[in-house]
Amino acid sequence: MDEFINVVKQGVIALLVLGIFLYGIFMLLYAIGWPPFVVALMTSAKPSYMFGLPICAVTAFGVVSLLERLAPAAPGKMEFKAFGLTFSGPAGPVTLWVVVYLVLVASMKIIE
Repeated sequence: MDEFINVVKQGVIALLVLGIFLYGIFMLLYAIGWPPFVVALMTSAKPSYMFGLPICAVTAFGVVSLLERLAPAAPGKMEFKAFGLTFSGPAGPVTLWVVVYLVLVASMKIIE
């Protein structure tokens, strides 16, 4: 099970790196104005959502990873209690990521 979790973590990190790389290519193509579909894609939404939502996702992942590193529990034993429920095992980090992401998105919406 630990090997599977490590493979999933490596896959998520690889997807994040790939996503940031593709996002950078889109930004470069947008800056030079070519091709037109990239310009239409980048200008179709509000800039705060085009930049803010991916940054919120990466930040939430960073916060959860940082908490796992700085306050390690026994391997696979990260758990927390909220609203009378106990989240343990893989559900702990996933639920924490969702909560952090939603808080960041809500604060972005309030600031806008």
